[in-house]
Amino acid sequence: MVINLRGISGLEAAKQIRQLSGYSNVPIVAVTAYAMVGDKEKFLDGNCTHYLSKPFTREDLLNVITKALNIGLNP
Repeated sequence: MVINLRGISGLEAAKQIRQLSGYSNVPIVAVTAYAMVGDKEKFLDGNCTHYLSKPFTREDLLNVITKALNIGLNP
């Protein structure tokens, strides 16, 4: 979820997704350039399940996707 969307914030979109039937537990990754102290907690408290700040590496992206999908690389 891009946090800085036009017209609606990513946090508002995440909130609306959570209200949809069957989507209360779907992973939502906050992807943002906001990386100051307290920003991560703000997004995790705002209906996102994971956080990824820009710029990020391919490895960072794969790690957060793996965690979001709750899958392990080594079964």
